[in-house]
Amino acid sequence: WVIYGIFTAFESITDLLLFWVPFYELIKIFFYFYLFSPQLKGALTIYFALLEPLVDKLAKIESNAVDAANNVRDSLSNSIKDNKKK
Repeated sequence: WVIYGIFTAFESITDLLLFWVPFYELIKIFFYFYLFSPQLKGALTIYFALLEPLVDKLAKIESNAVDAANNVRDSLSNSIKDNKKK
């Protein structure tokens, strides 16, 4: 469904520009068939080729951001504890 959603969002823009291309609608139908066909597994192929590497990169970035936020929280809580002891 992720691939279908991305394609639908992209299609809303490209339809305005590509509706005059011969066989554009037929190409879209074949692409949808490729995506939804259980034998061809087009959506899985596109997901693993294009989206999974992007998702992995974003997950690493998110993990680094969470670690940095936790480090800031810990250092602030340690500073507050040290100031209360004084």
